[in-house]
Amino acid sequence: MAFVVEQEWNGVDLMPFVREFIVEHVDFKALVRMRTERMTVLAKKLAYYHMNTPQARELRFNYAVMQWHYTQELTKIHERLTGAKEGE
Repeated sequence: MAFVVEQEWNGVDLMPFVREFIVEHVDFKALVRMRTERMTVLAKKLAYYHMNTPQARELRFNYAVMQWHYTQELTKIHERLTGAKEGE
């Protein structure tokens, strides 16, 4: 897997695109039940689907960079959701 230092690709901040795509395509109830080892698999699938959008083609996103960002963002969301659930 790629290691990414910045959130930008070709001068475009990727995180708004990643967060928007996650909100549109991820079931958060299922994400809470998901094992953390499966986050990479889900990130790969989301990155693949995102790479096939006209927006990604136009901005020439890189699959490995997108996969890394999806993995990081899904892990953060999963930790927030499961942490809030355990704290109740």
